Amino acid sequence: MRSSQLRAAAAALSLSACVPTFPATYGLSNLQADSTKWPGEALLHFLSRPDNTPADCLAEHLGRTDDALIDPFVAGLERDTVEPDRWARCSLTLLPTLPAESRQRFFARLAPLTRRRLEASDTPRVLAVQRVLAARPREPSPDLERLRRDLASLAVREPSTRRALDLLVRTLELDEGLLDGEPLSPERLATLDDERLLRETEARAPTPELRAAARRRVVRLRLAAASMREVKDRAAEVEAAVMATGRWRQPAASLPPAVVQAPLTLRTALRASQDIDAQVTRLSIDGESPRIDLRPLVRFGVGWSEPLPLCAPPEALDVTPCIDAAEVKVGTGFATLDGDGALVVVDRLAMTDLVALTRAGFGLVVPLLLAGRQVQVLQVPLTLLEPPSSWFEGAAGSRGPAVNVVVVPSTQGLLVEAVAEGGARRRFVLPRGARAFEFGSRGGPGVMGRAGAAGMSGSTGMNGHSASCPGSPGGSGGRGGDGRPGGAGGPGGPGGDGGPLTVELVCGAACEDEAYVRAVFKSRGGPGGAGGAGGPGGRGGSGGAGGMGTSCYSNGRTSFVSGGSSGSSGSNGAPGAPGPRGAPGEDGQVLVVLR
Repeated sequence: MRSSQLRAAAAALSLSACVPTFPATYGLSNLQADSTKWPGEALLHFLSRPDNTPADCLAEHLGRTDDALIDPFVAGLERDTVEPDRWARCSLTLLPTLPAESRQRFFARLAPLTRRRLEASDTPRVLAVQRVLAARPREPSPDLERLRRDLASLAVREPSTRRALDLLVRTLELDEGLLDGEPLSPERLATLDDERLLRETEARAPTPELRAAARRRVVRLRLAAASMREVKDRAAEVEAAVMATGRWRQPAASLPPAVVQAPLTLRTALRASQDIDAQVTRLSIDGESPRIDLRPLVRFGVGWSEPLPLCAPPEALDVTPCIDAAEVKVGTGFATLDGDGALVVVDRLAMTDLVALTRAGFGLVVPLLLAGRQVQVLQVPLTLLEPPSSWFEGAAGSRGPAVNVVVVPSTQGLLVEAVAEGGARRRFVLPRGARAFEFGSRGGPGVMGRAGAAGMSGSTGMNGHSASCPGSPGGSGGRGGDGRPGGAGGPGGPGGDGGPLTVELVCGAACEDEAYVRAVFKSRGGPGGAGGAGGPGGRGGSGGAGGMGTSCYSNGRTSFVSGGSSGSSGSNGAPGAPGPRGAPGEDGQVLVVLR
């Protein structure tokens, strides 16, 4: 074997021996700690955990951004441990945060890998590369320029891979101001009808002139396809506005008063999760803070041939006349309208507010105002989740408080207001059909029994006598005394009885909720206290020391007389038995009154 081959084999062996292993549970703090030594491998392992997000692929989270990050991370695209889509999303987040020299190293490593994946007809990974290159920061890369020239002669038979190759070549060409091998010019862009190609040119072309020409061609294609009369009649004005700002915004002050629209009930519902003890409600949509895009839903009739929508983001290059979200006000303290036209609902309500909204029966009502005039009312439905059980509870071992409850049925649930003796008050909304929920008075839990006394330790064994001349060996030490058993724990105290509960159901002529109310509202005895822990057993006494040996001299000779062995330790005492649990309290009386 040649020396160069030997060196390569040794290097490979060294690298394989240094590959780190990481725990299965692996979060951002683990990544930050391990990235000082193995940033590339640590980042790949972080990505392989489904609970982690590619949005955390930032240079600020990594201890190093040198070759120890770039080489393993780019090579990780060829592994099966990370999905190509997650690798691409991580790369798109990471690249803008890296130093320029690290990005160049990234592309130098990515170029040969891309060719290998094309030759292997690995379409998903080629598409991941194309996605990264199409959105990377605009800057020259000699390695990518060489890759584009290499790919011109590459033969690919698999149709899907061929299409991926064409997309990749187009992206690389646009970075150099080329299309189909020919230089791009504003005149050539003005003849193109492929909007996707034009948008990619706007993003990737190397000069402002080419990017502006591609943007203008997109706007003109959209103007040609527009159906609204005002857009056709004022095409030059629309083009100038969209080129400058990305939208054709119509100031509310320049428009006739908007026509009042009928109330609109949204399909998206808010999920209300109640914390009865804390008297707060948390609102969410699909587990996230509530946010509803109103752009597809809201239109303003302001005297134009068609109602006007809220403005789309500037990057959409929408030629439709629109109302800026900043000019629309929301007439409730429970929500705001952000600059993107999304209704942002508070994620925390006082319980009194939830009760008031439920009593009204329309969900969250959101008036929209334009130029100070209410023009639309949105109704956002509320879905009530079953709350956890809640109790007014007595002091330890004491009777639960007396509680008076008023229940008022509504279309969305039962409105509950409860007052306990002493003045404590709780309000909430109980959804019909709750299966495990209970509410009312509960006796205090019994006190825990006293702990058992610790057993006495055993005594130390007697020491053995020392050896003596001429030939009496030392005596063995005595065995240590056994430890005494620990004392038994005391019994737990009894739980308190449930307090008297009076429930007034305001149901009028029909009392369809009576059986449900009787099943939900309870007076429960408190649980008995836990028995005291048994006392620990005494420790066995240590054995006595053996007698010491000695040296004897006789007839000119010295001899050694052995000492005694140490005595064994005594046994530890057994722990005491735990005390029995206290008796639970008795359930209290529940009186349901219909009114």
